[in-house]
Amino acid sequence: LTLRKCFEEPVLYYWQREARGSAAEVDYLWQMGEHILPVEVKAGKTGTLKSLRLFLYEKKALLGVRFSLQPLSFTDSVLSIPLYAVEAMPGLLDQIVLQGKTVTQSGVQKRNPTETIHLDSSKSISSSIV
Repeated sequence: LTLRKCFEEPVLYYWQREARGSAAEVDYLWQMGEHILPVEVKAGKTGTLKSLRLFLYEKKALLGVRFSLQPLSFTDSVLSIPLYAVEAMPGLLDQIVLQGKTVTQSGVQKRNPTETIHLDSSKSISSSIV
């Protein structure tokens, strides 16, 4: 909510799936242009991100975001951001979309999932820590 402009009305969404024998929930949903991205917050260093991955698969989302104690990384369509760098999320997402996706008339296409995308944390994280 703090990443929104001061004049925008705050709105918070989450996703819940209650299929028989397969309940799943994503903590938050973030809108990036016309795309909805799942966001998970993990207090510990472990977590399987099962619900986040299910959302990515079912909704064909571009990528997911995890805030945790893990270092900054982007692997298997999941952007992991350290908790101290929450404010860097919009800039990091912009870097990933610009480097890792091709925009066409029919929408955004994913590149090869094994291709490495290099994040410049100095652009996004250092300005948010200061």
